[in-house]
Amino acid sequence: MFDILNELKPFLPDKEKQAEILANLKAKKEAKPKLLKHKNIECIFLSLDARKKSKKCIYKYEDIEFNCESEIGFLKKLYPDIKVNIFCTEKTQKTHKYHMGQKLIKITNDEKLFSQISNHLKLKTQYIFIINNLKNHHLAKALNLVKYYNIELLDFLKLKNKVQVSKIQNEFDESYSNVLFALNEFENTLKMPFLDTKEPLFLAFKDFSKFLLLGNYERFISAYKTIITITTSISKTSIFKPFKEHILNIFKRFGFDKLNITKSKANSYHFVDFKNFLIVAKLFYDKSYYLNSAIMLKEGINLSIYKYFLDDFGGKFSNNDKQIVFWYVFSEIERYNELSIDVIKHIKLLNQARAKVSDVRNAFVHLECGMDYELLIKELKICLDTTELVFLKSALSNLKQHKHFLISKVKEILQNRQNGYENTNKLKL
Repeated sequence: MFDILNELKPFLPDKEKQAEILANLKAKKEAKPKLLKHKNIECIFLSLDARKKSKKCIYKYEDIEFNCESEIGFLKKLYPDIKVNIFCTEKTQKTHKYHMGQKLIKITNDEKLFSQISNHLKLKTQYIFIINNLKNHHLAKALNLVKYYNIELLDFLKLKNKVQVSKIQNEFDESYSNVLFALNEFENTLKMPFLDTKEPLFLAFKDFSKFLLLGNYERFISAYKTIITITTSISKTSIFKPFKEHILNIFKRFGFDKLNITKSKANSYHFVDFKNFLIVAKLFYDKSYYLNSAIMLKEGINLSIYKYFLDDFGGKFSNNDKQIVFWYVFSEIERYNELSIDVIKHIKLLNQARAKVSDVRNAFVHLECGMDYELLIKELKICLDTTELVFLKSALSNLKQHKHFLISKVKEILQNRQNGYENTNKLKL
């Protein structure tokens, strides 16, 4: 044997060349995807809605890359012995063919989906659950399965011509469950419960809830845009990362991005702001968020009437004082003989609309008082329709000629209050 090797020496590369060849072989070996072999590993794939046929692209998982046409195709390359359980409906069943190691399980009831899935799971089997096909309300139930079975959640994120595959980490952490609970509460009520985190996304959620509750249209729209921006480019370390699609779907359902919002111009109020409030109030009503609809309508009425006069008050008065006096004058307008019958009639309509919306809003807040919920919904719809007629288009035409008179009355009361305050301070001195 040694004789043969000695004879081959002249034909072998020198030591440096041998080292280079070995290095290249090692690099190729490390670059080659490592196929993972597990005897008892299965995939859970939900096919509940018709999906567009995916195109072939690169799927990347950690340092492994494959050119595949689908999530299942990628998993079959990664785990050659994997068994695939496809839970499908009567419609989607036709899109899947019977293959070796692939089982089609027909879903008979969407509400009992996860109880059906659990009936097919075994304690000693390792499962991979593809979460991309989960609906929002299914995510919590998927997490419950993780507590009892050996399930790994995989997220497939499409980035241009590449699909990034990643594990959902820390599914047993308390923070993970808390985030899910908070997002579900937000989806149901548009209020974000407290979380022990200072993440920018959570703070944006808090701002959205706060400004919506205050009826601050401009700031809640700004908070919404911030949420979308942060969520779209969310970091891998964020506790919200597993819920990226869940968050985007919540706001997609509202359609805030499609709102036909009109920008306000300085000193040109003409109820532009009220129109925006009304658009959002209608949106919330259509999505069954009735309290939020009533809040937006109430604040829209308050702000739009007040803003029309705001710049003309002058003087060193606080905004709160201006509003209190303004609404006092506006509600007592009938006793001023200087105004025409038509103007008084129109102001009555404005006051009635404002009072009615306020009552409806308060009733939604205190539903435990025994109010008929369906009746309240009908009353809110009447408020939306009525205020739209009273406020839009020629809403201020009857008030325009008497605007100066109304402002003078407000300024008169404000000045008297200011003088009284100054005289009181002099007496104290």
